[in-house]
Amino acid sequence: MEVTELDHILAEHAKWVQAPDTGARADLREADLWRADLREANLQEADLEDAILRHADLRDAKLWRANLQGADLRHADLQGADLRDANLLRADLRDANLLRANLRGADLQDADLKDADLKGARVDPETMTRLILAGVDTNGVKTQA
Repeated sequence: MEVTELDHILAEHAKWVQAPDTGARADLREADLWRADLREANLQEADLEDAILRHADLRDAKLWRANLQGADLRHADLQGADLRDANLLRADLRDANLLRANLRGADLQDADLKDADLKGARVDPETMTRLILAGVDTNGVKTQA
């Protein structure tokens, strides 16, 4: 995806977040955002289903309630990202940096978190149980109700 096109989508999404009757919700389904610089981007409630976000920089991005179902987030930097209530069903998060990310309420069912760095990540008790059952290294993960 061209940078100018992505910038336009993000600008319209920002308007939509502020006032849903203006702008447009970001529809980035199946978008190729490999190595995209999305630091601090406001993508709350955006649709990123099956998007390719491999090696993307999503540090401190607002992904609250975003649809990331089936997204390829391998090696993505999600440090400090707000992923509360995000749909990460079947997302590929192998080797992702989730240091200090907020994952409370996130749906991580069937997500691949092999070798993901979750130190300091915040999860709710239910998510913690799922991570443990999936064999994910939860060392340093913070549980919050």
